[in-house]
Amino acid sequence: MFLTRNGDPVGRTAVTGAIRKLCPEAGVPEERGNPRSLRRLYQNTSREIYCNLERLAEQAINTLLETEQLSIGWRVEGVNAPSEMS
Repeated sequence: MFLTRNGDPVGRTAVTGAIRKLCPEAGVPEERGNPRSLRRLYQNTSREIYCNLERLAEQAINTLLETEQLSIGWRVEGVNAPSEMS
């Protein structure tokens, strides 16, 4: 997964050591600095971003629908029925 400048694979202990060097700067306990924790952090972060994007897309669609309903004269509150039928 990781390669040296020469194209050789980086060893598991070297990757763990590099991650642990970054732990103090990131404010993470050094014993938590390992590839497994890094992978879990990536998974959780990407899941949160995806959920936020879904929520933003849903809000944008709702706003577009409300704008469209207002432009054709439908009520936005309540049942959203045409105003002529109220």
